Amino acid sequence: MNFPEVRKRASIKLCVGFLITATAMASTVISMLKMFYFTVDDGTALAGGLIRSIRGLVGMIYEYTSWLEPLWIHSPAPDFTRPTSAENIPFFIIYLLIFVGFSFIASAKKLAKRLRVIKEKIEEQIISESIKGSAGRSREQIEASVQMPSSSIFSQAHSLYFAPLVTTILGGVALKILFEIG
Repeated sequence: MNFPEVRKRASIKLCVGFLITATAMASTVISMLKMFYFTVDDGTALAGGLIRSIRGLVGMIYEYTSWLEPLWIHSPAPDFTRPTSAENIPFFIIYLLIFVGFSFIASAKKLAKRLRVIKEKIEEQIISESIKGSAGRSREQIEASVQMPSSSIFSQAHSLYFAPLVTTILGGVALKILFEIG
């Protein structure tokens, strides 16, 4: 890939990453709110009072985010009391999409960093070409001659594999301790 293609690919990866991350984060938050609204109630008086407060808060959030209606309808409400519940699988897939989006963003930032370094070198090359006079190459010719290796989102192993695993384990422990779920 040459310089203009890499610049275009970096901006596309950044846009795709932000779109995936924002949508998956919003859906995950909505799923957790739906879980608190529908499933967290053990029948005690303390839990009943807490649940009424949470349901009021979730209702208010729902009213003010009516523009997110498709996410409110389609986001699954996980049930951590039943790990084999059918709603848990889509929830975890959407949750993992957050980290896939982050890996797109990280890959785009890595490409952008490389592009900045190469742009500086192109500027230096243009200066040295201008010393040669009319025989020197133009900016477009130099940019077209630059070849860069492609980078994959899967090279972001930490943000794609390890971070979701650690975050999921910590979240599960926190839910178990705080809400006695599971």
